[in-house]
This record gives sequence, C-alpha cells and structure tokens, in this order.
Amino acid sequence: MYHRGTDCQSMRFIEIGKDKPYLGKEDNFQIEVAKLLDWKKLLWMHVANERQTSPMRGAKLKKMGVKAGVPDVFILETRPRIAIELKVKNGRLGNNQKRFLEELSLAGWDCYVCYNMDAVLSILKKYNI
Repeated sequence: MYHRGTDCQSMRFIEIGKDKPYLGKEDNFQIEVAKLLDWKKLLWMHVANERQTSPMRGAKLKKMGVKAGVPDVFILETRPRIAIELKVKNGRLGNNQKRFLEELSLAGWDCYVCYNMDAVLSILKKYNI
C-alpha cells in the first residue's frame, strides 16, 4: 500500500509497506535488498553512514563530505533515479532523512521509504527492473 509521506510538509516521497513492516534488524533488511539488487545486476549503491566513530574522526568525515540523512539505497541506472530509505518495525524517519529525501525529490529523483521486501519489489516492478 502506498502512502504519501505525511511527516514531510510537501510530501515528496512515498512510504510503502508501513502496515506490514520487516520484523528483523535494519542491517539484515539492507543485506537482503543488496542481494536482490546485485542479483538483478543493477547499478546501485549504499552509502555507509551508519557508523560508530570518535568525535575527531566524525568531524573529519564531515569535512570530507559525509552527510546526515542520506538514504540507504540509490538506484542509478533508471530515469528518474531512485532513492530508497529502508525502515523496519518501529523505525521512523528522522528530520535529516526527510530533508534529504525532499532535496533529492526536488532534484528530480523518485524517493521512497520501504518497510518490507514486498515494497522494494513493487518499486522494481513499477520501473520494469
């Protein structure tokens, strides 16, 4: 089921599968999605922002361009390009995540928040990939 992002004032992203969220950990969900996208031989990437680091290293990474709120999945070979934030049961979008999805949407990306594997599959089907 598709839901317009209600937490975002201009609603430029679509939430899918919130009614039946993935019950495991988000990193396991990410691994499942990665396997699927690799199996489909898509040009895609994940930016590993979910790290634990010292304040000093964190400051250096920020200077190097690490941004808060970057979505979990970028599919680069579609037009428009696709950004997906993955969430599991009890997962919520943070303000930085909402803003990043908004900015990508304004730049012409199609943006989604997926709560389960069926949601990811429905996006791939929508774009015939």
